[in-house]
Amino acid sequence: VNSSGSGGPSPSSASSNQRLTTHGLALVFTTALGGFLFGYDTGVISGALFYLRKSEVLQVLDGDQKRLDFVEGAIVSGTTFGAALGAALGGYFADKLGRKKSIVLADFLFIVGSCLLALSSSYVELIVGRVIVGIGVGVASMVVPLFIAEVSPKNLRAALVTVNVLFITTGQFLSYLVNYFLSYIQEDCWRYMLGVAALPAMLQLVGIVMLPESPRWLVFTFQVERAREVLKLLFKDNTEAALKEIMSDVAAASNQTSNQEGGLNRTFARSLFRAQLKIGCGLQILQQLSGINTIMYLCPIIMSSAGFVGREALLISMLPAFTNASSTLFGIWAIERHGRRKLLLSSLAVVSLSLFLLGMLQNVASHKTPPVYSGEDAYNTCPAPAADCNACIQHQCVFCGLKSYHQNYSIVGRCIDSDAQAMANCTSLPDPVNPGIRGPRLNYQFGCPSPYTGWIVALVMFYLVGFAPGLSPVPWAMNSELYSPRNRGLGNGYAAVSNWISNSIVTLFFIPLQHLLPPGGVFFLCQAVTVVGFVWVYLVLPETKGLTFEEIQLLFIQRLKPKPLKL
Repeated sequence: VNSSGSGGPSPSSASSNQRLTTHGLALVFTTALGGFLFGYDTGVISGALFYLRKSEVLQVLDGDQKRLDFVEGAIVSGTTFGAALGAALGGYFADKLGRKKSIVLADFLFIVGSCLLALSSSYVELIVGRVIVGIGVGVASMVVPLFIAEVSPKNLRAALVTVNVLFITTGQFLSYLVNYFLSYIQEDCWRYMLGVAALPAMLQLVGIVMLPESPRWLVFTFQVERAREVLKLLFKDNTEAALKEIMSDVAAASNQTSNQEGGLNRTFARSLFRAQLKIGCGLQILQQLSGINTIMYLCPIIMSSAGFVGREALLISMLPAFTNASSTLFGIWAIERHGRRKLLLSSLAVVSLSLFLLGMLQNVASHKTPPVYSGEDAYNTCPAPAADCNACIQHQCVFCGLKSYHQNYSIVGRCIDSDAQAMANCTSLPDPVNPGIRGPRLNYQFGCPSPYTGWIVALVMFYLVGFAPGLSPVPWAMNSELYSPRNRGLGNGYAAVSNWISNSIVTLFFIPLQHLLPPGGVFFLCQAVTVVGFVWVYLVLPETKGLTFEEIQLLFIQRLKPKPLKL
């Protein structure tokens, strides 16, 4: 079988394309609420943290900047590290308890964690709450696409798994929207922002309890009659053919001994799983290292460098989140029409181009930032001398400049120390050239004002239009169908863990790399990953469009079997 899958098994005609009943659609969309919770809980913290910094929970750390930075980092990353743990446990739970009970467990964690966050009276409770929610996110990120794939007809499998990705991006968008409206509450609005996630979790919990278990898991656990009843509930027609297909898939996976009919021995089965796991984990790592988190972390920096703060920044940040969600709709349409492989390769090409252009533009923009006042001035408190805003930030100081430059970026500002008092004084500092002028000022801590900000925003949108239809859904869709029933939960668990660990690595090293590399360097680094990823996908990723689970296993078996020698 070649890398494009053209020499693999042809789509099965044993069962014609099934159609989902109302119950089947209800199961898919109720299950996909787990994706919504995934998206909401990972997106909500960006807005909540702005108001959390002003709360009594973190005010106890005033005066201890290093400890405050550590606590804020723990609150933000608590969900990420919890998700890695949840994904690792999710594979075990999915195989032992079933897909349905695993989602119930995730909902329980969402509800407990969200309530703890809303009622927190200390930063320790906040961190614990974020970790609990993260474990729920990890379990959901692994079980939800697996469950949807197992209850979907083969002709709709990838498209319906992509619905989960649509719910993730919609959850992220709505987290910004909820943050914006709840910010009008002012006092303790962060409690409502973090606590509201309990509501969709309760809704999913009620819905999932009334819906059936995965028929594939039922067959794998020798509950064939229950599986037959579930298929009648989910599919409008061809239920017996669907049951035979599932039983054939499970039987093929259970045959672990060598025989004349081509059964797999245990060593070969392990090699098969490792080959599938390399592709599954590789796709998840490629997704995270291709720049999506760099882009999403950059959005608030772009907004702040354009002079948007507080509620304004929350409102403007909805634009990339909306672009990400709406572009996923194209992925749902394209993934079953054009296939996983073509969609991923085209996505990588667009993402690579946009990252290259972003790197070039950010490098050019770094030379067009406002200068630092060079005269004698007691307010220039940064220990290291800096000629302009970009150099100031590279020294890990803060540029105190105008909130709006009106295209005149030659107006000087100050380079101040990054301590809280100096930053608080920025808004009231007199103009260094004309002391009588006290226009609105802003602390630029991570990005500088530049005439190219609008172009950078446009390229971020271009990146998201390329990423959302391909690199976003394909890794989840492929992992949901790569593995045999015996290893499906375990394989998805490993892949989800690799996703969250690589996510954590990006989170951990993004800011240090921003300071270590020249302007645009982070984008060039991510672009190099996408170029290598494009070559790797072209060489190793088979096309699975239209294939049953059993046919996908046969495709990999043919790829791994030693080729006969030609004499």
